Amino acid sequence: MLNHKEILILEYFYNNQNKYLTSKKVAKNLGVTEKTARKYINQLIQAIDDDLACITSTPGHGFKIVIRDEEKFRIYFQSNKKEQLEKSNIRHIEDSKDRQYFILRKIFFDNKEIFFDNVMLDLAVSQSTLLNDIQSINKKLKQYDLSLRTSKINGLSVEGNERDKRHFIMNYFFVERLQNNLKSLGEISKLLTVISPEEILLIVLDECRNVGLKLNDTVMLNIVTHISLALKRVEEGYQIKFNQYFNKEDYTQEVFTAEKIVNRLRKSSDIHLPDEEIYNIALHLKNKSSKSSFTIVDEETKCLREAITKVLEEIEWDSGVLLSKDPILLNGLIDHFSPFIDRMRNNNKLSNPLLKEILFNYRYEFELTKKYFSKMEQLKNFGVTNDEWAYISLHIIAALERKIKSEKKNTLVICATGLGSSQMLKVRLENELGSKLNIVKVISYYEITDEVLQDIDLIVSSIDLSNVVFNIPVVNVSVLLNEEDIKLINQFLGTRVASIQKPKTDYKIKENQVTQLINKYFHPDLFLLSNTIVTKNEALNLLADKSIQLDTSIIKHFLMNQLKLRENFSSVVFSKHIAVPHPIEGVGNIPRVGILITPRGIAWDEASKDIKLTILMIPDRFGNNQIDEVSKALLPIIEKDEYLDEIVKVNNYEEFINKLTKLLTR
Repeated sequence: MLNHKEILILEYFYNNQNKYLTSKKVAKNLGVTEKTARKYINQLIQAIDDDLACITSTPGHGFKIVIRDEEKFRIYFQSNKKEQLEKSNIRHIEDSKDRQYFILRKIFFDNKEIFFDNVMLDLAVSQSTLLNDIQSINKKLKQYDLSLRTSKINGLSVEGNERDKRHFIMNYFFVERLQNNLKSLGEISKLLTVISPEEILLIVLDECRNVGLKLNDTVMLNIVTHISLALKRVEEGYQIKFNQYFNKEDYTQEVFTAEKIVNRLRKSSDIHLPDEEIYNIALHLKNKSSKSSFTIVDEETKCLREAITKVLEEIEWDSGVLLSKDPILLNGLIDHFSPFIDRMRNNNKLSNPLLKEILFNYRYEFELTKKYFSKMEQLKNFGVTNDEWAYISLHIIAALERKIKSEKKNTLVICATGLGSSQMLKVRLENELGSKLNIVKVISYYEITDEVLQDIDLIVSSIDLSNVVFNIPVVNVSVLLNEEDIKLINQFLGTRVASIQKPKTDYKIKENQVTQLINKYFHPDLFLLSNTIVTKNEALNLLADKSIQLDTSIIKHFLMNQLKLRENFSSVVFSKHIAVPHPIEGVGNIPRVGILITPRGIAWDEASKDIKLTILMIPDRFGNNQIDEVSKALLPIIEKDEYLDEIVKVNNYEEFINKLTKLLTR
């Protein structure tokens, strides 16, 4: 199996397989010296089976990967990556962080005794090395009021209350390690045997929407992970205790929602979550929800407003920018501070995935925030971490960059990391592209509905949505909107203008490109014709079963849950007669497209009773998510009724391919 560095290099080569890469470029990407990069490249060349792929070198140009068997290569890469991620093979554990992960995973998930001497032998390290690792683990645990203890009788164990343990597990094993919240459910599902994370997500989503609680993507993932851990640990016999001060009168809406969630979970999982779990979930909802307005201003909010205004007035002297009269900034900070102070009181700390990027690109704004807000009376009794200061600084960054906007393209901004970063991305877009974009709304992915998407021309997202098909163009960007992101959006805007000016050529693709697309994604066994299927469920079950026959790595219930989850957010019916169902996460070893033609039409939902073409998109687990190539290429079929009419008349796969090629190159 490959080690961590070799996997990173292999992925880098694969993502750039049409280019030559010098050892200098590889070294820069890997963060090592050129000599070290060459060493790992040579190891990789020796390790890869020539039947799968080979890495060639050309003097003066560099190295290049040649894939010989796409499907086998993907399986090879995925198995290596999975083993490295889970640290299941101790022979490939190389550094201190990996050893710490291995130890903590054993303690929290194996549910077996683990002894110091055995770990030392398993990892083949000295006593002093392992003691240093344990010291580092204790530093991590200390932030959650936990500690690692060693005993000759009981071995290594983590001491502390159950809620703090779950909080640590959630951050360490999930939130901090999963870069894309939308593609995290597959990892969480490894915990569960009685209910899927998609079902948990739908339950939380339903109940929060019913009472108008707004939660961003990161928060939603945290709650789903928290509930998953609760179910798992109750199933294993752990006791849930709730020792915190908790006044139900202050949490009326959250307790009501949590009760609804827990009651539905009890029915769906057949696990009796104790009442204490209601209060745990209510705390998550209270600490993580954002108030949309302040029509009822209590005394605490009034004091908070005054304190924040005072800080902003002080920052004005330093920055030279009028901040205290900025209503968006002021209300955004009040929205942020109310749950933030609740978290501090409950010793509930958050990590910030943007901290390094903020410190690198916005050090001045970060230091400005920390310097003045640390003087607030409301924060003096708390040890505020740099992660939290970074969250607050996002509001200041947004305000310092704010400019008057000019309206043009109706744009929806989707952001996962909270109000501050969402506001900053919005302002960066207005600042850089204000003459071209009208930012209609900034939302979390979980707030997407058909109503929200109405009249939207463009989606700009800081979440990777390449696996998710919308009938609206999507541009993925960094939350800090770098130069490359601005260039991408400008390219899109330029392309749209060009396509409007030249409608006759906007869809034309070269025949060899269509052939490559068909060979890559389509398969005769995934082409189906039926005059008997009349419902959506029949259609999806047939396509899923045929997909599994081609790729046995696909788990049907996971695929069906993902299809249900995607459709819960917005319709996958993209025209009167066409539906494009697809999962959010990769589900197979190789990307595929399933085609089902139903000339007599099927009833998809109440609004769509005559679906004649169902296109099932199946993204792979590899991570490149190139399935969007297909959705872009198939736009003519989706948007032009006369194209669909011709497709529906075909009698077999060969006719379908010929007709598709002809239509797309017309």
